Amino acid sequence: MAAAPVVETGTATPSPPLRLAEIFNTAHAEGHAPFDKITALVVGWHLASAVALCHLHGIVPGDLNAENFFVLRRSVVLGELSDCAVDGRYPGAGIPPAVEDNVRALGELLQLVSSKPGWELPGRPEGMHLWQGDTWNQLRGLVLRCLEPDPAARPAAGDIADTLARYIAQSRVEDTVPPPSPTPAHPIERIPLTEPRPAPAAELPFRLPRFGIARQEAEARIARLRAPLRHGRRLTLVGAHSYSGRSTTTMVLGSLLAAVRGDPVLALDGASHEGALADFLTDRNPATVRDLAGLPVDSPYQAVRALTTALPSGLEVAAHPQGYVSPNFVHAQAYEHILTRTEPYYSYVLTDWAPQQLGASADPVLDLTDRLVLCCGISDFALAYAARMLAGLRDARRWRLADEALVVVTEVEGPTARRVPAGLARRLGVMPDQVVAVPFDKYLSAGRFRELARVRTQTLAAFLDLAERA
Repeated sequence: MAAAPVVETGTATPSPPLRLAEIFNTAHAEGHAPFDKITALVVGWHLASAVALCHLHGIVPGDLNAENFFVLRRSVVLGELSDCAVDGRYPGAGIPPAVEDNVRALGELLQLVSSKPGWELPGRPEGMHLWQGDTWNQLRGLVLRCLEPDPAARPAAGDIADTLARYIAQSRVEDTVPPPSPTPAHPIERIPLTEPRPAPAAELPFRLPRFGIARQEAEARIARLRAPLRHGRRLTLVGAHSYSGRSTTTMVLGSLLAAVRGDPVLALDGASHEGALADFLTDRNPATVRDLAGLPVDSPYQAVRALTTALPSGLEVAAHPQGYVSPNFVHAQAYEHILTRTEPYYSYVLTDWAPQQLGASADPVLDLTDRLVLCCGISDFALAYAARMLAGLRDARRWRLADEALVVVTEVEGPTARRVPAGLARRLGVMPDQVVAVPFDKYLSAGRFRELARVRTQTLAAFLDLAERA
């Protein structure tokens, strides 16, 4: 069976195609994934379909491994079928191969197809780096079931092929799965912070409560905020509606983290061609977000910092230029490059998402977000928009981001006697301690935040609360 030589047809000089093992070996040697995200799905579907077809016809290959699969331009061929059981009869020596053994081998191949050799994700020793995120939970779980010690718990190869086919179909739908790119859209490895951490300033650039329990609580909170981090934190700030206080929250929260911690903190415009952070900069660096994306790999901290604007608090800002910004058609790759180059140095990266919608264009940012910060006003319509945005995230299968979101409810338009409704957290589907109320602050309402020292003590206390929860 399959004794004829496998060749790539349709070319001027037919030649033998690469074995899957050769592709894996090349990827391992060069330190990259063997396929991009969508190609991994397609190759995986071919693998599962070939195994399912064998099982349908009573054929159980004896040794299913990457040496037996040939990858052509438009298909994958399973060869080397001379060693197999047919209709329960096995002419070879030893124990006859079982369908469940094939499924386990298929699961191992799917891991290899979707993994980047030599990289690990914290808490995910199973690999599958290309298929990370809430969208891929079902597929990852199915692959892990293939590896169950109990053969009876392993799925059928046909079920695996069907699931992969659904993911391939979904990849054509822009709002469900990010479009294919030559590099994975989800973080492959979290790089530890490597920049030597300076000692925090002895004197903070803002006032703390002077006496009593309030003073003790503020000092304890600052001590907790100064705890060292192994990896940088990625926060994405979005607004539920216009004039939600989002960009001001980005600048105040970033400034507070930088001032308290004493180490680098970065805020940047996250959308492709829309931003708001330039409005907060007076003597700005002419470099832009796109300049930051163009830095070479392994650029030192000094090279990154040279392309940002530093505020008195220590917060560094990378902003789009003011005025019209042309669309960036490689924004997904550019944004990932920025985070890759900044991750070793910045304890926090705050991405300010200026658009009012979280459509497909937000996927590259959301895929790389540790925690979402949703900003809204305190009026009924503002809270309704916040609930709608979180519901939209859940509809898009971004359950983790929605369930763990911090919701900043701000008196944007002026002081009011209205309080955050008691049942708001339940309405939004979050825990009560994930809702942070920020009182009205005349200095911040002008949208021209510059100094922490001018922020009201009560407002600063709310932002300290937000910083600790983030």
